[in-house]
Amino acid sequence: MGETFRKNVIVVGAGASKEYGLPTGAELAEKIALVSDIRFDEFGTRLSAGDHQIVSTLRFLVESRENGSRDINPYLHAAWRIRDNMGLAPSIDNFIDTHRNDELLVEFGKIAICHSIQMAESGSSLRVDGTQRNPMLNARAVKGTWLEQLFKLLVAQRNYDDFLVALSQITFVSFNYDRCIHQFFYFACSSYFNLDPEGQQRLLSSLKIL
Repeated sequence: MGETFRKNVIVVGAGASKEYGLPTGAELAEKIALVSDIRFDEFGTRLSAGDHQIVSTLRFLVESRENGSRDINPYLHAAWRIRDNMGLAPSIDNFIDTHRNDELLVEFGKIAICHSIQMAESGSSLRVDGTQRNPMLNARAVKGTWLEQLFKLLVAQRNYDDFLVALSQITFVSFNYDRCIHQFFYFACSSYFNLDPEGQQRLLSSLKIL
């Protein structure tokens, strides 16, 4: 049998995660320009601008190549092109798409996107403390947000099975890079319905995000 027909589509526009501490497209471009500004001191040994984690990633990539090169300069030139053009580009997506045939630029651009989003997620109101035995969302931090309001509508007068039926009628089409929808539903449902691993798996099977 095929998948259950989903009669409701929620289109989540770019920037919908701003209230959770994630950057808008313009803010993401600014962050990417900063992490793409990789410079070393006059001796070429100490990083004077840019991000240490990204530089470590670039070194790992070049060292893992078959020729065993340690030269990250080709990546740096790609990074500087991104840095110098973020103020002109409609978005990082657009710039990468324009230069889709430039392997190094595309690869660095994706690394910069992932790194910038990870940094934003670590400071988001949806972040949970993974060191706790039962990590939970900070309900006060997400009060009044669109996902909290939607969640309240979906759980009203419903047990967990009925909630999953309602959720399985929805497809989320998101124009955001981040994982806010997944993060919210996973931890909100785990807490609200006191889910065990089997219940969490049922949730993930019902949640559809494009």
